[in-house]
Amino acid sequence: MSSDVQNEFFHCTLCDFKIRYDYKGNNPPFFKKEIKFLESVYCIRDPFADDNLGGIILGGDCSTCGKSVCVSQNCSMYNLKRCCLYCAKVGNHIL
Repeated sequence: MSSDVQNEFFHCTLCDFKIRYDYKGNNPPFFKKEIKFLESVYCIRDPFADDNLGGIILGGDCSTCGKSVCVSQNCSMYNLKRCCLYCAKVGNHIL
């Protein structure tokens, strides 16, 4: 994934949370270069961070069904891979 800022919209399919995101991937350009996520995340720049370094993780895609879900404990869980709560409850998740 390119390190270009994207300015598209993230939409959680479970709680209907919608917000513009700046980047989707595992190495956001506005985090420290040493930080690399184990999953592809949707994130925005932290508007309060000094030197434009820092961000806020919004969510990711369920590793089973592929739907976008936010990081709320009511919508997803992360245990090696992101999983929406629906897939986790019915046991469809792959760990």
